[in-house]
Amino acid sequence: NPGGTNVLVVRVDASRFEGWFYEGAGIYRHVWLSAANPVHVAEWGTFVATTSLSGSNATITVQTDVTNQSGLATANGSLTSTIFDANRNPVATVTSAVSVPAGQDLVVTQTVMLTANLWSLQTPYLYNLQTTVSNQSTVADVYNTPFGVRTVSIDSTNGVFINGQHVWIQGMCNHQDMAGVGSALPDRLQYYRIERLMEMGCNAYRSSHNTPTAELLDACDRLGMLVLDENRRI
Repeated sequence: NPGGTNVLVVRVDASRFEGWFYEGAGIYRHVWLSAANPVHVAEWGTFVATTSLSGSNATITVQTDVTNQSGLATANGSLTSTIFDANRNPVATVTSAVSVPAGQDLVVTQTVMLTANLWSLQTPYLYNLQTTVSNQSTVADVYNTPFGVRTVSIDSTNGVFINGQHVWIQGMCNHQDMAGVGSALPDRLQYYRIERLMEMGCNAYRSSHNTPTAELLDACDRLGMLVLDENRRI
């Protein structure tokens, strides 16, 4: 009802079966209403990868899904990806021309070179990718994606390597609920849990047995914790 009163209802149906553990019920995570220009970065529409690393010289590949939910094709559009360091200083940028047909998506791949501070368990350095979509020189959307520059490899004989350095995995399996609180956790408790596990010597977190909340994954990224990210059926 444009210009009038609208009612948005969010409902959870918790009547279906559970797994073999208590999963919680109801709305126990954040619920967000996102408003955007018809031409915008799709939800979870960015993917950042360290495609090569030599010392601190990294090649970063960015894939961005731009969606056009309008009735008109974009004209003279552009996609700018700017990388900011931890001090919010721009350190790399690349711009590509884009034209997205009406009602369709376009995945744009860009590559930048970066002399990087590497993400590791000891120094979990994070950059921020700021994606700007413009349509006829007018900014249509700005989308932010935090990420770390690192390589991860797994060898069946020798184990896990981060940035070429061997890492002994010392992990624990944790359900999403917190004793005495339940499943509806304040964001601070997500950080508290990871901090306490790290004090115990853990460097890896297995989420059991459903997809972890985004705030927990943010805590792991920022504090320096590896994650085995499960889904509900594992």
